[in-house]
Amino acid sequence: MALKYIVTCIKNSVNPLARCMTFDANPATAIEIECQKGVSVGDIVDVSDGKITGTGVSKKIDDIELKAEALAESAMNLHPYKCGIGSIDKTVSDMWPKMLGAAKLLLVKLILGAPIIMRFHNDADGASGAYALYKSIDYIISEGRIPGGYAAAWVMNRSITYSISDAEQDGATTGRFSSVSKPLLFIMDFGTSQGSNAGIKLIRQRFDIIWIDHHPIEEGFIGAELPFYINPWQHNGNSELTSGFLVSEFSKTFSQFDTKEIENASFIGDHSPYADKTVPGQDMSDVLDMITSDVKIATGQSSRSISPKEIDSIINDKDRYAELVSFARMKMSDAIVDAMQKLKKYTAGNCTIYVSGFEDIRSEDTKYPLPGRFSSKLLEKLLESKKHAILLLHFGNYISIRVDPSIAEKANILGVISELKEKYAEEIESGGGHITAANIKIASGYPKEDMLRELISMLKEKLK
Repeated sequence: MALKYIVTCIKNSVNPLARCMTFDANPATAIEIECQKGVSVGDIVDVSDGKITGTGVSKKIDDIELKAEALAESAMNLHPYKCGIGSIDKTVSDMWPKMLGAAKLLLVKLILGAPIIMRFHNDADGASGAYALYKSIDYIISEGRIPGGYAAAWVMNRSITYSISDAEQDGATTGRFSSVSKPLLFIMDFGTSQGSNAGIKLIRQRFDIIWIDHHPIEEGFIGAELPFYINPWQHNGNSELTSGFLVSEFSKTFSQFDTKEIENASFIGDHSPYADKTVPGQDMSDVLDMITSDVKIATGQSSRSISPKEIDSIINDKDRYAELVSFARMKMSDAIVDAMQKLKKYTAGNCTIYVSGFEDIRSEDTKYPLPGRFSSKLLEKLLESKKHAILLLHFGNYISIRVDPSIAEKANILGVISELKEKYAEEIESGGGHITAANIKIASGYPKEDMLRELISMLKEKLK
């Protein structure tokens, strides 16, 4: 006997494929089959032997989404997850209602097979969030709590802004689908700068958006107005709760997958005070840091992106994983030894400001380490002397700034950058970050040495 299905999504290609759902069976099931001419999303169809054998009257889209919402709600965990650290649990509890709303939206898209774009920043923090989300979704599908076969594209972003070109690319990717539900854009660990505003304006009417981040929210950033923008700074938290950790907690709204090691990898990768190097996480952090810097090291292929599925394959290959851990540590150690011999030093009160170029430190055979994450590791090495330190690492048109957490408030690097941007409006293209980790991009043609001198002078004044 032929089963009755609802067509919820069609991938329009040379041979169109239809995702067909049946909500009446327990559990609800989904299949992907070749789509015949004349079949549209919302149609009720008969399916037999992997083929559509008849088309009935179209079902109301609202009814289909209500069925998907009911199935999503049945898979959700309503009580906030608690890790046992009071300050974290309070912030997560405050964020939980918004996380639940975002999780319901995500699950509905997964159930209906709507096209989804998952964008994550290319560092250990962003990649750990994407990996935790991937594993958590895979877990509930394996349990049969929602049907599999969802249509998601995982995109690793090398920028911390959502640009117009990103929006155009996402529109083109999802334009190949027709669906009963809007496409979903899920962003992890991007910045909060106005540089993303144009991209958001272009995409927000066409997509539903979930955005999880932990950067301080820059004034004028319109992403913070999105219904499912999730950031601890809006809930009496701060950047110490990394994006990888936050996406892991978000995943616990619907999945029981254990993300502890992934969370710790995120804390370690982003130098959070919650990092614990006595428990698993360091190896994963080192490998994620490296393979998101240079995908070719991991896959052998020249690519700008790596998917969580590929990350999972690497982590589950014990020999390959151990080889990559050793290689990552060797390359980082060599670069730090080289940099320590080339540092320039400036005294600022009871703090030392260290300055170094980066171009001649990293070997030419790999993109690892990237300068931003290298500057964090180098500052960590400098702080082993127990003396206060600030590091200015310059490369190309950029200055990467890392600040000793114990003097971060006094140094007020974000305030310094704001003053510089106001004073040198035409010379500085962008600047911002965290109170302990920030960057400045200088306009092409402006002498980087002049900006470094001004920056050092302002920091000296702050640290008198």
